[in-house]
Amino acid sequence: MYNQITIEHSLFFIDDSYITNFQQLAEKMKPLLTIDELGYFNLEDMWIAAFNYWVLSHPEEKNIVQSFDKMLYYSSDQIMISAIKEDYYFNYFRSHPNTTPEHLYILSILLTKNLTSWYVKLLKINNQRPLMKRTHARHYFLMHLQDLSQLQSFMKDQASFVKILIHHFSHSNEFERLIKKSCDEASFFYQDFIESRSYQTLEK
Repeated sequence: MYNQITIEHSLFFIDDSYITNFQQLAEKMKPLLTIDELGYFNLEDMWIAAFNYWVLSHPEEKNIVQSFDKMLYYSSDQIMISAIKEDYYFNYFRSHPNTTPEHLYILSILLTKNLTSWYVKLLKINNQRPLMKRTHARHYFLMHLQDLSQLQSFMKDQASFVKILIHHFSHSNEFERLIKKSCDEASFFYQDFIESRSYQTLEK
């Protein structure tokens, strides 16, 4: 699935080198860590979400500009990107001098899994299972290219999800705990696997 990612899927202004680097890491790490389950997104879009989180975590993130045209459509993603960028644990992890490209790849995968599982939980609590089903049926990160009728339905779902997210941010610190959990898991994963014989096998 990661081999199908294109510039059009990105929520940021980037060049093809970012896609190539992510795909190389995904291929290298595939025996150890991958995405093979649905979350809030279908499987293809789970990988694209991970790619966008990986771009966000990039050491040169300050020089990477969000695509504001796309953010007009992806309002829930705009909220999440802003929240992640302001998170202490995420920034500490991303900017630590010992952080490697493998660290950031692992973090992007774990963030995707943990956050999309959280999205599913929120939607179920708020009786929004139909919204999740519609999301699975869409090419989520290409919705900005769709016709007006599809866009209207998508934007309505975005508005509903944004309302849920804002309410939760105002009444809980679960998001912050999920980011910390993802960063901690990424560190442990790196220590347990990347510096083990498994890593040596990958390097051969």
